[in-house]
Amino acid sequence: LEVLLGNRGEEIRSVDVADAYSSISLLKNSGFLLEVLHEDTGARLRLLDNVQGNCKAQVQLDGIIWVSAIHEDTDGNIWFLTTDPSMDRDLLCCWTPGGQSDDVVRIGKRYTVEDPDLEGLARCQTWADALEERFGVEILLHTEPIEPGDYAFDYEFRVSEIENGLAVLEAALSKFPEDFFRTAAKVTESRRFYISLVRSIEGTQYNTVNDAVGLQYWIEGDAYIALVASDDVEKAFYHELSHAVDTYVYAKSIHYDFWEDCNPKGFDYDYSYDDYLDHWDSPWLEDETRAFIDTYSMTYPHEDRARVMEYAMSDGNADYFRSETMQAKLKQLCLGIRQAFGWKKYEGTFFWEQYLNESLAYVNK
Repeated sequence: LEVLLGNRGEEIRSVDVADAYSSISLLKNSGFLLEVLHEDTGARLRLLDNVQGNCKAQVQLDGIIWVSAIHEDTDGNIWFLTTDPSMDRDLLCCWTPGGQSDDVVRIGKRYTVEDPDLEGLARCQTWADALEERFGVEILLHTEPIEPGDYAFDYEFRVSEIENGLAVLEAALSKFPEDFFRTAAKVTESRRFYISLVRSIEGTQYNTVNDAVGLQYWIEGDAYIALVASDDVEKAFYHELSHAVDTYVYAKSIHYDFWEDCNPKGFDYDYSYDDYLDHWDSPWLEDETRAFIDTYSMTYPHEDRARVMEYAMSDGNADYFRSETMQAKLKQLCLGIRQAFGWKKYEGTFFWEQYLNESLAYVNK
């Protein structure tokens, strides 16, 4: 196998790195090459520099011939899949070239959505059951989530991602008052919100979001919130929760009826998910004249309100609420929740009220 090596503007070198029984991959983070030699005793991995083709490190995988799905992380670890003859499934492995040990660490069995880590999923379900009891919600894991008609889910089977999602979800749920979710869910058929952790959410019809991190939808009178178990799960939860809570607030309060009165004169929502990126240069996104969190807020009134809730619940967002218009929107959201939940005379400050210039805390005069 002949490989051409060298940097732009320099002499290109031809290096004979192996024979026909090998493969070679470019590692995008380090720029090195990983050669996999298929030998009678097993595969051998060689890490080569991309200029001279010199071997910087190598490791022998005795008894293992097949190697695939090679990936280098930002720390220089090289991950790959192989097959262990003693196991009836793929095996995830990690090699750290130049580390204290050049041995390959066999992380564990490779699981799939059809053949998952049942013990790990059972552990996650126990955690979810405790959250359900504590907060009055229903949490759906693995293949339990129910899809709406216009979106498709990939189920999340990776225990580590589900555990991370549950940890973030527990912290987010804890920011709300006791019985908040039980009260808001009174307008649903089962009187509970259903929260699903999934791997991906894809819109399948016109005027849907192609690659969503969260989704709120209704099926037979029940409110569902689907969340992609990723780094954005907390913000996505606040956003989608706002949609679910809207129904209860509209039924119990008048404040959301005046939402559009807060908008700049002459503004109309798109009432579509197709064109919101066209507003990237809007003056209503600048600090002093800000009327919207971002262009996505300009699609529908309920998306505008959900963005306000999402950012109001998250730390470090005070700058988004400095303008008069953003203060007016945040106040309408907070007044609507206080009225709907019977909290007009609550003497404290709720988490979503943290950026209000004027406190809504009740003062008994």
